[in-house]
Amino acid sequence: MWRSVGMTIHDPAGRTVATLLDRTVLGPGPHHARWEATEAPCGLYLARLEVDGEIATGKILRVR
Repeated sequence: MWRSVGMTIHDPAGRTVATLLDRTVLGPGPHHARWEATEAPCGLYLARLEVDGEIATGKILRVR
């Protein structure tokens, strides 16, 4: 089964600062995404994962 998957990182104002995934992937199983935040300032960010129209969000705290 093919699934539509998107993962983005947002700042507290809601602006997208990174797009990690935006594609269709094959079936169940582990998938990985990495955010290289070397240029991002320290602070709170929100990760947004969307799979087949269902959305989950989580907090990321970037510290030095």
